[in-house]
Formats: sequence, C-alpha cells, structure tokens
Amino acid sequence: MKDFQKFFEWKNLSQFLQTNLLKIAIILVALKISGMLKKYVDKMLKSIMEKAKMDKSVSSFLLSAFSILYYVVLTYVLIGFLGIN
Repeated sequence: MKDFQKFFEWKNLSQFLQTNLLKIAIILVALKISGMLKKYVDKMLKSIMEKAKMDKSVSSFLLSAFSILYYVVLTYVLIGFLGIN
C-alpha cells in the first residue's frame, strides 16, 4: 500500500508522466483506432451471422463474447506496451 501511495506523490507522478507521455499518447490513439476497427468488425460479423440465418440469441451471445475477448486482449496488449507487468 505504501508503494501505491508513494507513486501518487507529485514528484513520482510527474517523473512517470515525463518518461511515459509518448506511450500514453500512443495508447490513446490506439484506443480510438481500435474502437473504430471493432465497430467495423462487429458490423461484418453481424452481417455474416444474418446471412447464415443464425438465431438472434446465439448471434447476440457470440457478438458479446467477441466484444469481451476483444477488450481483454486489447487491455493486455496496451498494458504490456506501457511496461506494466
């Protein structure tokens, strides 16, 4: 807990931001781009499932599962990029 409190001291926080500001900016851009990509992939998957005449409850479940998996993987990759283990 002390390490957590120590991190939020102004000196440590400003040092963290100075060293990682570019990475944080890249992460924000990646989040925006990945959001647009996810919308495109969702539309594509929905279209494929409609053409396959898949039941709406099954297609809704699969889209939700894809969404959860997408955000878990995205979070893992972006946290790894930031250098947090």
